[in-house]
Amino acid sequence: MIVEAEKGGAQVLCGGSAKCDPTNKYIAPTVIAKAPKGSRVLTEEIFGPILVIREVDDMSQAIQTVNDMEGTPLAIYIFTSNKAVCDKVLDRCPSGGAIRNDVLLHFAANLPFGGLGTSGYGNAHSDWSWRTFTHERAFMFKPCHPAFEFGDIRYAPYAKYGGNSGKAFIALIKLLPNIPVLNTRLIWTSIGMVGVGYGMAAFGPAGVRTGLADLIDSASGVLRSVAAGLR
Repeated sequence: MIVEAEKGGAQVLCGGSAKCDPTNKYIAPTVIAKAPKGSRVLTEEIFGPILVIREVDDMSQAIQTVNDMEGTPLAIYIFTSNKAVCDKVLDRCPSGGAIRNDVLLHFAANLPFGGLGTSGYGNAHSDWSWRTFTHERAFMFKPCHPAFEFGDIRYAPYAKYGGNSGKAFIALIKLLPNIPVLNTRLIWTSIGMVGVGYGMAAFGPAGVRTGLADLIDSASGVLRSVAAGLR
C-alpha cells in the first residue's frame, strides 16, 4: 500500500517503505501527502500507522471530499475550535461515530460503537450490544368488551358522526394512554401496606385489623366489578 503510493508520486513526509521491515512485521509510522487518486491508501481501510493528508481550499471542499469517497466512514474525527464548523460537518457527513478534537476515545467510552452502511451495522457496548443482537417484539392486548370498540368509530363506513368517525378514531388512539397490565399480587400487597399504615395512624395497633379489613372489602368489590366488566 505504501509502495504503491510512492510509485504513484505520493510525497512521504515521514516513515515510508524504506523504513518498514516486512520480515519482522514492522510498519514504520508513515505520513503521506499528495497520494494519487484511486490509490489504496485513499480507498481502503488502513489498520496500521499510516496517515494520509489531503489538501483542500475550504470546509465545503473538505465535506465534499469526504462525501465523494465510496462508502460511509466508521468514524469522523473533526479538529476545530469552532463549534459551528463541527456541527456543519456532523450535519453533512454521515458516519458510524464522530469525535471532536480527538481520536478513538468513543471506542473506550460508554457510548454506542458501530458503523453505518458499508462500515457496519448495529452498535456494540453495554445495552447497545443487547439491542443489536436481539429483537424487540411488539405485543398488544385489547379486552373483548364494547367499551374498547370506541362507539364503533373504528369500523367502516367512516362517514358516521358527521363524516368524522375515522378522524376521531385516529385522534383518540393518539391521545389515550397505555393501560398497564394489572399485577394482582402487587395490588394486594399495596392495599395491605396502605391498610396497615392507615390503621396505625388513625386507631393505633388495635385499629390495624379493622382498617385493613375495610380496605380489602372495598378493593375486592372494585376488582370484582372491573373483572365482570371485562368478561
